[in-house]
Amino acid sequence: MRNITRYERMQSRPFTFPTCRTRTTSTTRHSPWRHGSTDKPTCPSLRDAVRTVDRNLPLLDIRTQDEQIAASMQHERIFAALTIGFGLLALVLACIGIYGIMAYSVSQRTNEIGIRMALGAGRERVLRMVLGEASWITAVGVLAGLGSALALGRIVASLLYGIKSWDPATFAISATLLIAVAVGAS
Repeated sequence: MRNITRYERMQSRPFTFPTCRTRTTSTTRHSPWRHGSTDKPTCPSLRDAVRTVDRNLPLLDIRTQDEQIAASMQHERIFAALTIGFGLLALVLACIGIYGIMAYSVSQRTNEIGIRMALGAGRERVLRMVLGEASWITAVGVLAGLGSALALGRIVASLLYGIKSWDPATFAISATLLIAVAVGAS
């Protein structure tokens, strides 16, 4: 009697249908009972009702269906939290890497920038040259990353629940952050 109810989605709120776990000689059994509220004060009345039928029948771990679902989804929530954490870590590492590469690229061109300015190039022109090159490299990298993410998103789509593998807001925020870091480092 474990799968008592079916859902259209896991997020839909079920009607209150707590389960009680009872122990028989060799197995544990989940027995559903229906009532109108989710309050725990109904547990003593349930224990009294079961005691009137059979004094030796223990009631263990009385939970509402919401609590039962939350307990069954705990592993998925932990996996989702870890995935989010590793995704954010990857984004931070990507930002640090882009910043380092762009800053190194500009520092290698210090002599060239100095010579251009000595020959009469204005600050705006030099800034436009450096930012233009950094923007071009960044745009190519972001487009390649977005293409890879869309392609790999199809593979991961079966593991996702409640979101799309091509979430436009996530892609836009990530791309904007990476572009801002690259241009800021230049």
